[in-house]
Amino acid sequence: MQFITAKVPANFNIFFFGDVHAGTLLHSEQALDQMIDMAHSEIDGCKANFLVNMGDNIEAIDTSDKRFDLATTDMKKIRPESQADYIVEKLSKLGKKLITVLQGNHEFKLMRYYDYAPSIARQLNVPYGTYTAIVSFVNGRSD
Repeated sequence: MQFITAKVPANFNIFFFGDVHAGTLLHSEQALDQMIDMAHSEIDGCKANFLVNMGDNIEAIDTSDKRFDLATTDMKKIRPESQADYIVEKLSKLGKKLITVLQGNHEFKLMRYYDYAPSIARQLNVPYGTYTAIVSFVNGRSD
């Protein structure tokens, strides 16, 4: 478990997202782009939006896994490396709004080959929250 401290203004919005599953045809690039756009928009009178990524960014299903289904596989992103590259490209648009990236069970499943979640976090320059994290929000004021 990681303990992460995020400096935020007195008024802010926090959003949690995950289960992006890049690499499957069931992934919605339009929905991901909409979420990124919303992060840069004013919501409930506040533009200070921050996000915590809950993992399962990549599909990462090995062909020997019983969950693998060629019919729903995005052939343009069949390799986990291409899935991770896509996620980094998309989530980099969040900049400092992204607080952390966690590991989901899909990334965990391939960990014996390569640990994608910390690599994604490192490339996005955010703390890697492991499988579970506690995030403390501080605004730097004493009140």
